[in-house]
Amino acid sequence: MQEMFKTTKLTTKRNQHIIAFEGDSITNEIIAKGEYDSNTLAFISDVLTLIKPNVSLDIGANIGNHSLVIAGVTKRLLSFEPIPFLYEVLASNLKLNGLKHATAINVGLSDTSTNAEIFVDHSGNLGSSSISERHGAGELFPISLKHGDDLLREMGLEESIDFIKIDVEGHEAEVIEGLTSIINSNKPFILMEWKSDKTIAGFTHSRILSTMFPDYIIYSLTTNYNKKVHKKGIFGSIERILNKFLRPSWCLSSFESNKKYSNICLVPPRHKQLFERFPYLAKQ
Repeated sequence: MQEMFKTTKLTTKRNQHIIAFEGDSITNEIIAKGEYDSNTLAFISDVLTLIKPNVSLDIGANIGNHSLVIAGVTKRLLSFEPIPFLYEVLASNLKLNGLKHATAINVGLSDTSTNAEIFVDHSGNLGSSSISERHGAGELFPISLKHGDDLLREMGLEESIDFIKIDVEGHEAEVIEGLTSIINSNKPFILMEWKSDKTIAGFTHSRILSTMFPDYIIYSLTTNYNKKVHKKGIFGSIERILNKFLRPSWCLSSFESNKKYSNICLVPPRHKQLFERFPYLAKQ
């Protein structure tokens, strides 16, 4: 196990120090580009700087790549990672960067408190580890799941949550349902992966978007050089190329619940006007 998951220490272009796993996709992208998932990190930094959340949750924190950025723009951060060896690196990364207001918690959030198993991928993408889906070579690890509302109530934080990031590889519906009370009372801004068939099926079956988020506006998060937000033809291609090489940036776009997106933004009423000021490109 230790031979398979050797670590290395890197410094990102944001001058943050991060311990990462050799050969993993996160590590490789940091080495090549200076950071992993630049578009999402820029979005998080830009938006949370304006929202100024009191308490943020990073659910499915992995080694803390996103937690390090979230921690810079929130008063308190709880980072949840159920896989023991990932949790250990996450906790080390928070400590390494002096983030005393950020806490790593070695549990996964769900709609029930129970013991479970999670499939850890061995193909070089530890971020694809999943309770719900198993593909390729890997192994199962025992983990602890906690009902989100119950755990946060025990911690005395049920009335303080302003931002939630969720990346749990197909377990998103269960996480949301376990946070029903928190979401209803706090109306947090939520950034969530929307690219698993199981996630889409779970939300559809339980009608989660219509029952829990009837007053929310939902956007997809993309880049200003995504082919899907530019018109076909020479002029659309030129604009896309200029954006990619001269002015790359995140932007919001439309959301259809039956389509897959890297991330979607669930925006509560109090942030509606703020998000209307952000760059938006409609799907063509």
